[in-house]
Amino acid sequence: MDKKQSKYDIPKGWIEVTLRDIITLEYGRGLTAKERREGDYNVWGANGVVGTHDDFLIEGPAIIVGRKGSVGAVHYSQRECWPIDTTYYINPFKSLSSRFIYYLLKYINLSSLDKSTTIPGLNREIVYSQKILLPPLNEQYQIVEKIEELFSELDESYQNLKIAKIKTNIAVLAVIKRVSQNNRWRQFKIKELCEVKYGKSLPKIKRISGNIPVYGSSGIAGYHNVPLVNNPSIIIGRKGNVGQLYFSEEPCFPIDTTFYIEETPEYNLKFIYYQLQIKNLPSLNTSTTIPGMNRENFNEINILIPNSIEEQKYIVDEIEEQLSIIDKFTHTINQELQRKEYIYQKILQQAYSGKLTKQSTNNFYENLLEKIKIEKEERNKQQTILKKNYSKVKVMEKDRLTITQILQKSNSPILAEELWKQSIHANDIDDFYAELKMLIEKEEIEELPRDGKRSYLKLKSK
Repeated sequence: MDKKQSKYDIPKGWIEVTLRDIITLEYGRGLTAKERREGDYNVWGANGVVGTHDDFLIEGPAIIVGRKGSVGAVHYSQRECWPIDTTYYINPFKSLSSRFIYYLLKYINLSSLDKSTTIPGLNREIVYSQKILLPPLNEQYQIVEKIEELFSELDESYQNLKIAKIKTNIAVLAVIKRVSQNNRWRQFKIKELCEVKYGKSLPKIKRISGNIPVYGSSGIAGYHNVPLVNNPSIIIGRKGNVGQLYFSEEPCFPIDTTFYIEETPEYNLKFIYYQLQIKNLPSLNTSTTIPGMNRENFNEINILIPNSIEEQKYIVDEIEEQLSIIDKFTHTINQELQRKEYIYQKILQQAYSGKLTKQSTNNFYENLLEKIKIEKEERNKQQTILKKNYSKVKVMEKDRLTITQILQKSNSPILAEELWKQSIHANDIDDFYAELKMLIEKEEIEELPRDGKRSYLKLKSK
């Protein structure tokens, strides 16, 4: 419920309740990738569908809520499915509209309720304590109908914007290709034109506040007071977002998830930057675990280049003149796309404060909570029976360690596969790789040079 909404603003026919009164969050059940048998039923993780299985855990309709990993993410399954143990699931009571509850949970923004300081997690008691306004059942259906009508119109307009953005990205590459490719130019390898250098480790705890941008493979990752590079430079994503390109006119600090190239007097650096944009750099990823690019492979990239630096500069000016027109259009599209979530939330805010539809004149709400209470008691009995019949032994999360804790205890690097099996993410490899990527980007752990197909990991500090 809107914090500013007082009891005097409650719409006619609505009542104030807590989520505990109207939903029950049940734990999903572990089902590893090895245990799954491809079938007709979706397997849901915190991020969404993670596979299929030939059996289901619950009937639909159901609401799946991210419990670990993508905390508070809300998904809807119309039919039978299997929510795994990184999720909660809700089988809405028949006295309520399941779609109404689904949109309500998205409006509440459950991710903001995560109070953990280490591994993200969603506490049921915190969710249950949230106060909301509940309309009669017939009005719930009216609200859902209006929400979905408005969302449909919004999605259609934003889909057109996404298509326009894709076309502008294609146009950018087309301009660069058309202007910068010339068969009369000479072909060089990157290593013949410039020196590709490794970024330097700079953990967050060692960064001193300043105005020098710190670049990682995902772009600017903070600021420091001392630059690593004083000249204009190209920064290339080496680990994580392989092949992402950034150009810095000012002094900067590329960290060790990147390569960088400094400006040289012989060649125009912007020209090389635009040439690299039309190369498929992500295809140079050589890792099957953490995405990574080998410097030797990058050095072998061929590009065409004019002999004269003046001609290079002329080509760059021509490219940027044409791109400036596209940039203005792209900027407008990006602004509109950024407004999408804001508009969604405004629609939900109107819906759940009783301002999207006319209030009901019926008093169906009077015995609504009593009906829900009866359903809840019956369902609790069924859940007790199911739990007694469920004999699978589950290793509790409290008995397992985090990735960092395992590496701290180890005296030597650990095989990535073994680290996964020992960690709290043993039942969800997607969550394992998500946290692993985050720890590498934070520069807390590193992947050692590969031994064939085997990948080893260790703490940076050891």
